[in-house]
Amino acid sequence: MARQKIDGGRVNQKQRTRKEILRAAERLLARGEQPGLEAVAEEALVSRATVYRYFSNLDMLLAEAPLDVQTLDAEELLGDMPSDRASDPAERAVRIQEHLHDLVCRNESRFRLFLKATMEQWIAEGGNPGEPLRGARRIGMLDTALDPLRSKLDRRTYENLRSSLAMLVSVEAFIAQTDVCRLKPKQGKAVASWAIRTLVAAVTSETRAR
Repeated sequence: MARQKIDGGRVNQKQRTRKEILRAAERLLARGEQPGLEAVAEEALVSRATVYRYFSNLDMLLAEAPLDVQTLDAEELLGDMPSDRASDPAERAVRIQEHLHDLVCRNESRFRLFLKATMEQWIAEGGNPGEPLRGARRIGMLDTALDPLRSKLDRRTYENLRSSLAMLVSVEAFIAQTDVCRLKPKQGKAVASWAIRTLVAAVTSETRAR
């Protein structure tokens, strides 16, 4: 079996485990509980050590869980796009960006608390955490959005594009828009959409010119 396939399978399994832990925490919170790591482990049917491996900071887990459950899968977001835009990678990426932007707008305090928890954990672990502190779900979402373009780009160009778009979505982009650029949320959303369309168009045009 190819090494890449093995590694990809491991990453997918880790993402599934992480998501189940988050969903378990959200179920407990929805029942009015303030669970510890042990209760989350029992609800998720995993060991306490497994929960601790992904979320050694309980505050980080409890801050992220309510946000995770509100985040739609890329397939859900892209499935009802108008037919004239459904195959356009730029419009697909904008749909992801708009969903995540609106999610932050509705839960700004929770997102800021989540960022605070991840930064505190990074400091507590001396800048070298054993496991990634973030689920990086936007990467998978953008992979799905950019699927119509993927085979037309070399690997390096594709990964550069995806990473660039990842910087334009979700809470970090929202904070740059509002705190740094002093834009209203609606303005920030429009600017980010413009930037995504411009960037995808530039990469597509450059590829066609080769």
